[in-house]
Amino acid sequence: MSTICLKKSRCVYKERERREIKSKEMEKENPNIPVYKKEEWTEEKKNELKKMVEILEDKLDGELGNHWWKIYIASAFWSNISTPINLSITLLSAVTAGQATTQNMITKDMFMKVSIASLLISTLNTFFRPHQQFMQNMDVMKKVNEYGFEFEDIYYSSKSSFEDYYKRYYLYRNLMIRYHKYRNLISPDQQNYFTDLIYYICLKSCLMNNDKWLDIDAKHMEHENEDKKIEENKEEIDIENQIEMKKIKGLELLQKKDTQAL
Repeated sequence: MSTICLKKSRCVYKERERREIKSKEMEKENPNIPVYKKEEWTEEKKNELKKMVEILEDKLDGELGNHWWKIYIASAFWSNISTPINLSITLLSAVTAGQATTQNMITKDMFMKVSIASLLISTLNTFFRPHQQFMQNMDVMKKVNEYGFEFEDIYYSSKSSFEDYYKRYYLYRNLMIRYHKYRNLISPDQQNYFTDLIYYICLKSCLMNNDKWLDIDAKHMEHENEDKKIEENKEEIDIENQIEMKKIKGLELLQKKDTQAL
């Protein structure tokens, strides 16, 4: 009876999850953007909306970047723990199975130690579930990637007119609402304060000023601008050198004419 109830509850949960995914896809495809009426927007209101767009951009950029890096560090932590633990369990199980079959593979004292070690590691693996934690974090990371890529699509869209800002404002709001709803649905057992401490240490060291979603793009654009400036400076220097060479040649020609006249 209990197994039937468990199966029913799982089916109900899967159906509910499927409906939530479908409704989110519908929200994404058809965001609620009011019709733009030009006569209702004064210059003051336009400036306020542009400021709100910048605030939303900065907020989403920070939240998505922080969340992604936090999940990435947690995934790396659990991955580096689950692999050696599973390998140790496999090797110790093979040794105990070989000893049970041959009876003379290792000494009885060594067999007792191996059995206790295998039991302890298996218990830790069952309690902490590192592989399951890793897979759950990877699923969350994929979802954050989806929201991040959607944010990029909006961020790099056209900003040539106020209507673009108007549309962008409602797209950002729609994205932020869906993202916050998703964060509330994340299971509490995925919260790990030790991995959060590692993330905080990384944030204050190797991730300083690099924890936002668009930081890599911003740095790439800075490098491109620097390269363009260097090329422009080189062109200016080349032009100046050419002008100086022409001046020198002109002076030489004048000197030759003066000597010929004398």
